[in-house]
Amino acid sequence: MESALHGTGEREVLWLDTTPALVQAIAAVGRGPIAVDTEADSFHHYREKVCLIQLSFGTTDALIDPLAGLDLTPLGSVLGEPAIRKVFHGGDYDVRLLGRDAGIEVRGLFDTMVAARLVGETAFGLAALLSKHFGVVLDKRWQRILPDYLQNLLAARLEVATEARYAPLIAGLPCVSEVLAVGRPTRAALGLIAEVRRRRYDLVVDFFGNPRTALITRLSGAAVRAGYDLRGRREAYTIAVPRAVSPESGEREYAADVHLRLAEAVGGVADHSGPAISLSGAARAEGAALLDRAGVGAPGRTVGLVASGTWATKSLPLSHVSVIASRLLADGWPVVLLSGPGEEHDAERLLQLNPQLQVLPGSDVATLAGVIAKLGAVVGTDSGPRHLAAALGVPSWAWFGPTHPDTWSPRGREHGYTWTLLPCRGCDRTSCPHWNCMPGLDPGLMATQILDHLRQHVRHASALGSAARA
Repeated sequence: MESALHGTGEREVLWLDTTPALVQAIAAVGRGPIAVDTEADSFHHYREKVCLIQLSFGTTDALIDPLAGLDLTPLGSVLGEPAIRKVFHGGDYDVRLLGRDAGIEVRGLFDTMVAARLVGETAFGLAALLSKHFGVVLDKRWQRILPDYLQNLLAARLEVATEARYAPLIAGLPCVSEVLAVGRPTRAALGLIAEVRRRRYDLVVDFFGNPRTALITRLSGAAVRAGYDLRGRREAYTIAVPRAVSPESGEREYAADVHLRLAEAVGGVADHSGPAISLSGAARAEGAALLDRAGVGAPGRTVGLVASGTWATKSLPLSHVSVIASRLLADGWPVVLLSGPGEEHDAERLLQLNPQLQVLPGSDVATLAGVIAKLGAVVGTDSGPRHLAAALGVPSWAWFGPTHPDTWSPRGREHGYTWTLLPCRGCDRTSCPHWNCMPGLDPGLMATQILDHLRQHVRHASALGSAARA
């Protein structure tokens, strides 16, 4: 039957659940254009199916019930006509479902999500575009106009797969239902693929974006798969967003904002709360015990020093680090060296140059976070410990050369940095034949900048005596 549900202004809304009603409505399409959307039951069923087809043309909005057993051939004839423009938003999923469930081939398609990406929009979800360009805010009471997985996003379980060493930092977050700890060997990846398929996720989002995680996402069995639009990986996703965009200011995009764009593309909403990690009571206790073993008696006014990095090109020469450490110590700031696996030689050299340094024993990532949470500040290479400091609300300072502070320096006045002035800075090179950017920095000037920063932002600076207050 065909029934007019209601009118909005001059628009007529039709419910179509018989073939004759569909034929009559399709005859009114004329030369188009026609807007198309589908709703599926992927949240409730592993083998999802089309449950509703929505059309808008002229002054008519039509809702087609494909579960009523009507013949969809008349719809297929219109959607397959290249001369009639069909407008979708993120239509790749809709087109596949229409082809699989109804044998409909869509031609003459215009996708507003693809168009938004081509003209440089960084937030190209339907809600974001309507708000920005038309001032229309979607009413959440009508969330059934959104794809099925978004209808249930707020009520869904959020499960995170990550390397085992990082799992404790995520497991206690209130929004996370479960963490799947993954090993690095190939066997672990195969096991994760099997486990992800067994769980029958409706939505899988690949925030890491390397070939391995793209393959896991592609084989997950999820109807909706999101990730970054990178060569050799974009085919794994049903929703792909650019990995890098250039803000209007000409600055580079902050690394965390890259992941927020991906989350927003699948319906997430940024809460602007900043980075956060979970730190268990056990990790805090282990961190305190490790500091005690290192001889750190007053962690709250102690500076954690990071001398090395994963790239040799972004680390200061040890002689420079030694000058900075000496100035910190002379000014009354206890310094504990935070070194990781493979950095033992650098730690030994620095200890020879600065015998007053305290050296933290090796630990796992969760215990390291427990250590940093108790420190007054973290100073050193652009590295993981500094990002842990930012997530824990601990002030920091870093030096930059080949990496770019727009991308990697945490936001906020409590996180400062020194950056080389060489024109090749921010090159992102992991090796360099003329490496001058870091050796060319003045360690004495950097020490002065760091001391000024510590006095302004470390909570316990007032307890350090006259040298720290000068």
